[in-house]
Amino acid sequence: MNKEIINKIIEPQWMKEIRMGAWDKFQQIPMPTIKDEEWKYTDISSLDLTKINPSTINKMMFEVSDKLKKSGVIITDLRDAIENHEELVKKYFSSVVTPNKKFDYLNFAFWNNGIFIYVPEGVNVDIPVRAAFLTKDVSAIFTHNLIILEPNSSINFYEEYSSNASDKQSLQSGITEIIVKENSHIDFVSIQEWNDNFYDFSTKKAILERDATITWIFGCFGGKVTKWNINTVLNGEGSQTKNLGVFFGNKKQHFDISTNAYHLVPRTTNNILTKGVLSDNATSVYHGLISVEKDAQKTDSYLADHTLVLSENALANSIPELKIEANDVRATHGATIGKIDEEQLFYLISRGLSRNEAELLIVKGFFEPVIQKIPMEDIRGKIQKIIEGKMSV
Repeated sequence: MNKEIINKIIEPQWMKEIRMGAWDKFQQIPMPTIKDEEWKYTDISSLDLTKINPSTINKMMFEVSDKLKKSGVIITDLRDAIENHEELVKKYFSSVVTPNKKFDYLNFAFWNNGIFIYVPEGVNVDIPVRAAFLTKDVSAIFTHNLIILEPNSSINFYEEYSSNASDKQSLQSGITEIIVKENSHIDFVSIQEWNDNFYDFSTKKAILERDATITWIFGCFGGKVTKWNINTVLNGEGSQTKNLGVFFGNKKQHFDISTNAYHLVPRTTNNILTKGVLSDNATSVYHGLISVEKDAQKTDSYLADHTLVLSENALANSIPELKIEANDVRATHGATIGKIDEEQLFYLISRGLSRNEAELLIVKGFFEPVIQKIPMEDIRGKIQKIIEGKMSV
């Protein structure tokens, strides 16, 4: 990776300057190590960035109905958006995520595709928008999604990341920026099933205005090392966020999941629930933050994470955190890390199930409180199949 790659990209000068500035910052920041507090439990010393170069992603195609086109809805890839809707992209690009970490800078320097969605005021997109990022034999992809909802609008968005088996190191450095304006709503679903040699470092962030809502739904199942940061800034009174997440690690997988809610103004609501399962030699660390500013009175915020450990060698860590500056709020958190209840297991086996069947039933029951809240039936079914596949390995 070098400046020559950036220079070859045909795009407006303002974007070129963003890339060059990000590349300079990326080079100045040392590679994270376990000596850094944020990376204390996540070792990426085996990742060799000198052997990784941005891959070319084919142009993404979307079908948009004539009705939506006439209403002003734009659904396209980010490169096309810069070409055909430059002023919109220029206005909002980097307005939500301001890079300040090494892999964020890497994305801003080399992003090579992503989704651009613009929903005009008063428009409700009633058909879910789906995007699939399937990689075959790639070195690195840098997706950058930009989604803008004008007031009184709504959309459901589903993205899926997957890759074929490979013995080569691969990297995803992803950014998602979402602006949800007054009284608008988005369901954002993200599922990843990378191969066993993938490193995934992604930041997803939304800013909510008055009475805006977002429901985050994520599932992390693949990859060698996954580090996801999902952030919501509640910047308008009456804004609400719900964050529902699941992860399942086996073999030697490692998941580093961070879900954060930042309450800046009064009368905002947050509910975060994350559930994970670990087997074999898998490891995880969960960071959860509720931050309430001094002026954010009447905040109602809840954070919970629960991890089920299926083997002696699997290891989970949980780091919930509350930063409360206001005095008239309700903010609570809870965390558990535990093993399968042997009495429950014995009971199921006594009813004729094998041990594997009994464990699968318990794991499905453990995930159910999250999965049942996912509004899309096919997504619920897909996650159930992934869980079954993980348990059968």
